[in-house]
Amino acid sequence: MQTEDAEGVVVLDRRGARHTVGGLSRGTQEQLYLSMRLGLAREFAQRAVPLPLVMDDVLVNFDEARAKRMAMELMEFAKAQQVLLFTCHTFVRSMLLDLDPGICVIDLPVHDVAGGETMIAQQEVPAEAEPIELIPSAVQENAVLTALATAGPLSLPELVERLESTPEEVRRVLAELREKGSVVMSGQKRGARYTLGGIAET
Repeated sequence: MQTEDAEGVVVLDRRGARHTVGGLSRGTQEQLYLSMRLGLAREFAQRAVPLPLVMDDVLVNFDEARAKRMAMELMEFAKAQQVLLFTCHTFVRSMLLDLDPGICVIDLPVHDVAGGETMIAQQEVPAEAEPIELIPSAVQENAVLTALATAGPLSLPELVERLESTPEEVRRVLAELREKGSVVMSGQKRGARYTLGGIAET
């Protein structure tokens, strides 16, 4: 369990003893941050849209038992959201396949560093495949929601600074998110602050 105070993240163990993150082992720190990341992704999905979760070798610093338990948690998480896990370790690949032989595994070619050439994995796209169109507004909405989830409540100027955007653009996205109920506003115009829908300002 973790709480937050003026010093940052504080971990409470099963006996109720408090620990700072710096006092934890590297593996335990990574378990903590990965758990927080999964929680944030799930909360974001419930309030906005479920986005793919992309991770790179997040299990390599865990001991065998904890790596297996975390892998099982990731597979459970993947039932609701897409999870893309990259690894260069064969033991991680084997462990995941042991847990679920039906997972999708894509083997990429090894880079020929010594020869100075790089092999790039390419997947042929069928001629009739429709191009994927990125929707800028969706990306901007995600950026606003992420900022509010990690640092909110925030004012319009604070959001503009964090997102490196214009007040007009951020104001437009906020209006769309407020219509959806994903964001709520408290206060009056110049002193208004925004937070995720359903989260009370303290």
